[in-house]
Amino acid sequence: MRAAPADDLERAVEVVNSWDTLDPSPEQIPDAEILGRFLRWIGRPDLRDLVTEPDLARFRVLRADLRRAFDAPDVDAALEALNGILGTSPARLRAERDDEGAVTTRVEAADGNPIGTLGLACAVALVAAVDSSGLSRFGICAGAPCTCVFVDRTRNHRRRFCSDRCNDRMAQVAHRRRVAAR
Repeated sequence: MRAAPADDLERAVEVVNSWDTLDPSPEQIPDAEILGRFLRWIGRPDLRDLVTEPDLARFRVLRADLRRAFDAPDVDAALEALNGILGTSPARLRAERDDEGAVTTRVEAADGNPIGTLGLACAVALVAAVDSSGLSRFGICAGAPCTCVFVDRTRNHRRRFCSDRCNDRMAQVAHRRRVAAR
């Protein structure tokens, strides 16, 4: 089982990757109940009980909007996609302590919409990532037909795959090709 995301940047990646082309049924969030479980798993249990059936459609729009930031050809296009999310809901900031006692700032939708809150937090995290590294750290898995995304946090900036699963899968493909070529 994969580890839960540790921050809003990893949450943004998990939201986008909730559409997984490697699975026979790519939609990983088929209903509001699963959406609630997903929100709890990504570390936002506070949003779980607020989810309603219309939030499922909002979630899918958010996922597509976040995906546009990863597909963007340049920083301006990525920021345009993220500004589209940031402009959808008035935001409220909250200062609070995390589990270790450090003070953090949390962004949430002023209207209490759980998907608006998730979208704002993810978009803010992606804007910060673009600000610190440009788009050079944003990636799409090289393990075709997988189309999952990732943010490369490695020192050498050489990450190519979204997960160990895809890395292993592509290593097996390369091994089979080498064996067949002998």
